Amino acid sequence: METVRFYQRKGLLAHATRDDGIRRYGSDALRRLRFIRQAQGAGFTLEEIRELLDLDESEDRARARERPRRIVALDGRARARS
Repeated sequence: METVRFYQRKGLLAHATRDDGIRRYGSDALRRLRFIRQAQGAGFTLEEIRELLDLDESEDRARARERPRRIVALDGRARARS
């Protein structure tokens, strides 16, 4: 649960509604949480994940697809130099 609160503090996940003192998360929050975890597993930073989530909300699909490609390409070049 602390991970969820961390993502909320970072602005990656909206705060849940409360019903009788119990936090309730909807399907959108769960989808977003899964995306965050998968993106972290793929090596994206929290800032990069925030950018991707912002792009998703803007519905700029072409830019949303291009952003991860650029990140991976830049990462590949940086690793080649080291």
